[in-house]
Amino acid sequence: MDSSSDVSAINYGKEKALVKALIQTLNALPNKSRTALISYGNSAQVIYGLENDLSNDALLKKVDSVPPMGGGRRIDRALEEGAQLMKNSGKSVPKIVLLITAGPQTEVRNC
Repeated sequence: MDSSSDVSAINYGKEKALVKALIQTLNALPNKSRTALISYGNSAQVIYGLENDLSNDALLKKVDSVPPMGGGRRIDRALEEGAQLMKNSGKSVPKIVLLITAGPQTEVRNC
């Protein structure tokens, strides 16, 4: 979930609404799917991982509580965190990654 400085409060609320709708849809059948949430700006943070055993209501509250990170939009860092989560998950299950972004990655300069 893009929580960089370029995301307005209104659009951040829309991102959260989308994530919450996905949680409700994907977890419609208990024990049939797993979700994780990563918030990113200049860095990426796992809000909850695939191993969570939270109820749908608890997941929805977690989404509501995620503050904006601010800073640039480092999509690469979000994808790295997502790849690590996937690497540690079961190998025989289908995996889907949904990247929510409000625009292109912030230019990264090598110093």
